[in-house]
Amino acid sequence: QYGSLLRNFFVAFSGIFVLGATGFLGSGLRIFLSSPASFLWGDLSKDELKKFGFLGVVFAVLVGTYWALRPMKNALFHELVDMSYLPVAKMMSVVVFSAIIILYGKISDYFQRTKLFFVICSFFSLLFALSGFAYSYPSMSSYLHIPFIPGNILGWISYIAIESFGGISIAALFWGFVGSITKTNSAKKGFPLILLAGQVGSFSGATFVNKFIQVIGFSKTISIISVVIMLAP
Repeated sequence: QYGSLLRNFFVAFSGIFVLGATGFLGSGLRIFLSSPASFLWGDLSKDELKKFGFLGVVFAVLVGTYWALRPMKNALFHELVDMSYLPVAKMMSVVVFSAIIILYGKISDYFQRTKLFFVICSFFSLLFALSGFAYSYPSMSSYLHIPFIPGNILGWISYIAIESFGGISIAALFWGFVGSITKTNSAKKGFPLILLAGQVGSFSGATFVNKFIQVIGFSKTISIISVVIMLAP
């Protein structure tokens, strides 16, 4: 119990510290926290603090939603398909992810990264929202069975989508965008701030699912997550 309270306190303190030091909670708190912020992250300018603070919030949203989705993928696959097919699902995830990465590399040459960010987040948000909707109506189950695919197709789609979301949105999309707008000297000082915000997001996302999925159910939980994803772009 004390360990859980300590973790909750640390996450809350870290979140307030990041938001306060970067100016999201007012200039007064930012000035008050400027000295410890400089000690932790170096001599970041006001503009750099705002920039990395904003990127930290975006990263926290992406990491938080992924860690909220991650515990659900195996449970949903177990319910709708069968865990004996999990190795197949993992191999399919690798194939699909590789194909998406190739496609991402192609289309990134034709679209601005900010627009690409919005498009990809919108795609996954819509996909998860539709998954929650389909799951909430058992009468649709007969339409989600394909003779040559074991179990319910929704279980396969959800598993592969969640696996792909983490790799695409965080590894490729976010860090690719951050790398394109950040110089090396600034990155050395600002990236730890982003990573701290990501830790807050991962803990918050996993805690949200652990606390509320039994209360509100899978459909509402994934619907909330799909809305939160759209806070990132």
